[in-house]
Amino acid sequence: MNNGYFKINDFKNEPSWGYVPSGANRDALLEKITEMRNGFLDIPLIIGGKEIRTGNTKDCIIPHDKNKVIGRYHEAGENEIKLAIKAAQEAKKEWAEMPYDQRMLVFLKAGQLAATSWRAALNAATMLCQGKTAYQADIDSGGEMIDFYNMNCKALCDIYSMQPSPTKDSMNKVDYKPLDGFVFAVTPFNFTAIASNLPSAPAIAGNTVLWKPASSAVYSAYLVMKLWEEAGLPAGVINFIPGKAAQISEIVMNDENLAGIHFTGSTEVFNSFWKTIGQNIDKYKCYPRIVGETGGKNFLMMHSSADADQVVAAVIRGAFEYQGQKCSATSRAYIPQSRWDEVKDKLLREIKTIKMGSTEELDTFMGAVIDKAAFDRVKAYLDFI
Repeated sequence: MNNGYFKINDFKNEPSWGYVPSGANRDALLEKITEMRNGFLDIPLIIGGKEIRTGNTKDCIIPHDKNKVIGRYHEAGENEIKLAIKAAQEAKKEWAEMPYDQRMLVFLKAGQLAATSWRAALNAATMLCQGKTAYQADIDSGGEMIDFYNMNCKALCDIYSMQPSPTKDSMNKVDYKPLDGFVFAVTPFNFTAIASNLPSAPAIAGNTVLWKPASSAVYSAYLVMKLWEEAGLPAGVINFIPGKAAQISEIVMNDENLAGIHFTGSTEVFNSFWKTIGQNIDKYKCYPRIVGETGGKNFLMMHSSADADQVVAAVIRGAFEYQGQKCSATSRAYIPQSRWDEVKDKLLREIKTIKMGSTEELDTFMGAVIDKAAFDRVKAYLDFI
């Protein structure tokens, strides 16, 4: 099968589980990978449209080559966090009053850029920074991220179109307005698309945002921030503040202007947000809205009539793609006893063909887990069993 960008091997005919880009897209991707691997990115905070370098830095590494540093990012301290809150508040009035179709145009343009001139860079950054294969990266930063922009703009139009019906003696109208304060977006490492969506979705609706990206994915997050700037995002609408999660959260959630949290990450962290907001509820000017997605995994259930090859393909892709580091990963399979021997034999045979290694090699199916903490968790479980 060929989707125009990747030549995808047919499971029944090819033992390889690799996915290989072709043509000009392959050349552009390989060029960007080489450029980023051999380059070095000094990543500042971006607050109120200005770059700020604190001197408190952390390295950006390649997971499958953990001693290779491709950049460093500056961490926000107390002063910078408070400055970002101020910048968001100052940008709020003009951004909220901007016609919604003009706000949408910023992100529709970002989607167009991400699909064309920025595609190779975003995919290469996702591969190097987060350890995704070429195929997984293109699904993420080359596909889903663009879908989010388009889908969110469509959803905003749908919301504004929801108006009460007139009566014989009245005309009725609902005026939708942004939240009374700023939104705090806390994003995960495993999807550039989700990291992009959590700050941009409330921004499209007229809110201003503080964005704290995952420490292990600051490199690709910074490219997304620069993408928005090229697309015309005004200064202060989204403020980019990588840093220590506990310090940032403590300051942000004790600020009276906190109006919302947009989060994807662990259940433990999300629970702590709920608890802190509840304890601080008397401090706020409004009731903060809390939107979050937390951990979980999928299961697969096979019907007794199902094609064994298709089931095995689904199990392998679900369980092993991106090293299982996503909430959609298959962690359990329910197989009819009458079909188990057939499925098991094919599953074990095909698993042996999986190529693990550097995601810079475009036929790799599995790369490294994101960091040492993830490695230690996986190893501890393997040692246990």
